[in-house]
Amino acid sequence: MRRATGLTILILLALASASAFASQGVHESELNGEYWWDQFVKLFNLTLVIAVLYFLLRKPVKNFFRERAQQIDESLNSAEEARKEAERKLAEMDAKIAGLEQRVAEIMRKAQENGEAEKARIIADAELETQRILELAKREIENRYKAARKDLKAYTVDEAIRHARKLLREQLDAEGDDRLIDLFLDDIGGRRVQ
Repeated sequence: MRRATGLTILILLALASASAFASQGVHESELNGEYWWDQFVKLFNLTLVIAVLYFLLRKPVKNFFRERAQQIDESLNSAEEARKEAERKLAEMDAKIAGLEQRVAEIMRKAQENGEAEKARIIADAELETQRILELAKREIENRYKAARKDLKAYTVDEAIRHARKLLREQLDAEGDDRLIDLFLDDIGGRRVQ
């Protein structure tokens, strides 16, 4: 069938070249046997060249087109596989992004919970520290109160003794002093040496 197609192409080429010569305005007087013989030889040479080219180039051209078709098929298959791979990766990335969004929301929720817990802990620590400072202040006030009271008692006693001495000095004379000394010595069981 392919040979018939090639032969048909050759005949069409021959007819086309004959009609081209006829359209050149060749006169009938010039159309003698020699002219036709030259035309026949040219047509034969053309047919021979086309036939030789056909038989020589048939397999390489066929192989070229077959290989090119295979390359195109392989490229299409590769492109289809690449498209499927890209779609798969896109689906994975979408899933990862959705997972990341969920993870970010979870992290934000935990951070907020941790922040609230930290706030509550800081407030509780501050309250404990306030209580501790108040207790220390109470103890310090009590200690100072006790110290002031003790100082006041000591001062009162000292003032009372000083005042009593002053009164005794004013009220006692030399005889009274002697009598007091004798009483004191009697109390301790001794005698006064004169």
